[in-house]
Amino acid sequence: MFMSLEAGGAPAMLCGLLVGIRRKDAPKWLDLIALLVIPIGLAMSLLDFRSIPLLNHILEFAGSAGFLIGSYLLAKDRISGYGWFFLMNAATAWLLYIEHYPLFVPQQVVSIIFIIDATVQRVKSLRAAKALKLTEIPQH
Repeated sequence: MFMSLEAGGAPAMLCGLLVGIRRKDAPKWLDLIALLVIPIGLAMSLLDFRSIPLLNHILEFAGSAGFLIGSYLLAKDRISGYGWFFLMNAATAWLLYIEHYPLFVPQQVVSIIFIIDATVQRVKSLRAAKALKLTEIPQH
C-alpha cells in the first residue's frame, strides 16, 4: 500500500524538482500526470480498504490524501500544501496511537513541528518579497 502511495506522489515530486532546478513550471504533460495520479491513488486506498467503516481507515485515507495533494501543491509552490502535510502527519500520529504504537507518535509530532516551521518561514519570505516589491522605485 505505502509503495503505491509513494509511487503516486512521484510525478508531483518530479514536478517540484524540475521547478526547483529550472526555475520555471514543469512540463504540462507531467503536471497533468501528477494531477491525475491523486484521484487514482485515493481510489486505490478505497479499494484496498473496500470501504471506510472504521476510524483507522479514515485516518489512513486522510494520510494518503495529505501526502498526494500536499506533494502536488508544494510542487506547484502553493503554501496550502503544508496544510495537507500537516493533515498527513496528524492523521498518522493518531493512527499510530490508536493502533498501539505510541513510540512512533513523537516522530510524527516532530514532523508537524517542521511543517509548522516551514510554513512560518514561507509566509515570512512571501511577506518580505511583497514588501520589497512595494518599496522598489520604478525606473523610467
